[in-house]
Amino acid sequence: MAIAAGNSFGTRDKLNVGAQSFDIHRLELLEKKIPCHLAKLPFSLRILLENLLRCEDGRFVHPDDIRALANWTPGAAEKEIAFMPARILLQDFTGVWNISRAWFARCPREAELRRIPIPLSARIRTRRW
Repeated sequence: MAIAAGNSFGTRDKLNVGAQSFDIHRLELLEKKIPCHLAKLPFSLRILLENLLRCEDGRFVHPDDIRALANWTPGAAEKEIAFMPARILLQDFTGVWNISRAWFARCPREAELRRIPIPLSARIRTRRW
């Protein structure tokens, strides 16, 4: 995802990996610009903060949104922020598919069931507990 034009806090930097160069936002630079204690923020909120810095455009993400999240404390007043994920990771920690593979291995006559296509929307709908 391309980084938006906003860089109000001067956190944009280059990360060189081998022959490639990547634009990133460094949270430690944000800490120097505004008084905040990012080490005390939960890791998930630091990810959201980096997302706000990357997507700052003045239209959906404003510098005040970044300041509010950087200074978040438990029990503070709620503030709605824009979250624009670059990618969505879906992980399955239930082991359901591993169990089904083991069951099919023991029951070869049910092999035809493995070939039935299941639409992705049906998988998502049935995976909610």
